[in-house]
Amino acid sequence: MRHSFSIYFYLKRRKLQKDSKSTIMLRIIVDNKAADVSLKTSILQEHWDKQNRRVSAI
Repeated sequence: MRHSFSIYFYLKRRKLQKDSKSTIMLRIIVDNKAADVSLKTSILQEHWDKQNRRVSAI
């Protein structure tokens, strides 16, 4: 039996913190069921590389 598995990093942009930072989130998808986890780390949105889904050089 085959299983599908993927992980994605993204920014939680809808809720900015007081210092204008966004929380980095992790989405784990197994067999089309998703779970989101906060990494409890925040960065400014301009330091996020959308295409590669990672923090760009600071």
